[in-house]
Amino acid sequence: MVTQTSKLHVFCLEGDWDARNLADRKSVLPVLQLLDSLRKIRFIRRDVGTVEEFEHYIKKWTQRVYGHYWMLYLCFHGNRGSIQVGGRPYSLDRLASLLSGADPGGVVHFGSCETLRVPGKTLDAFAKAAKLHSVSGYTKSVDWAESAVLDAALLDAVANHQTRVRDAYKLVDRDHAGLVKRLGFHHT
Repeated sequence: MVTQTSKLHVFCLEGDWDARNLADRKSVLPVLQLLDSLRKIRFIRRDVGTVEEFEHYIKKWTQRVYGHYWMLYLCFHGNRGSIQVGGRPYSLDRLASLLSGADPGGVVHFGSCETLRVPGKTLDAFAKAAKLHSVSGYTKSVDWAESAVLDAALLDAVANHQTRVRDAYKLVDRDHAGLVKRLGFHHT
């Protein structure tokens, strides 16, 4: 259940952006650290390289002890209707099955290309099966830096509106209309 706390608590899982180049330093960690230093959010962030790790951490997120971390932020490469975990597609249906044990009211943001490029009824079915309050992400292939900027704006807006996530989405749609359109930002 979405409840107001003094800060937004974000549970973030991040995949490899370039698995062939281990020296690649791309990460959403600085975005999270910035918002944490501004006292907007608290976060848990884990690197995920395999499906087993991904499922392990998703199960952790659904545990009652992490219930106040009601926003799940998934940062992976993506394709239509899936994210890439360990170099393989991980479908929304499979994720819905894994999330079905979560308390109703959680929010998931996909920081990934094209994951939400699915019919509206498919996205609604995912949200319902996973017992989610809302879902957001991108319908287009996105520039990494631009999506990081919009993700930061989204996290800030949700932190400011917490129990009114849809108001936060409207604010992002209005204040960042150019990026929203270019990246295909979408939400339920």
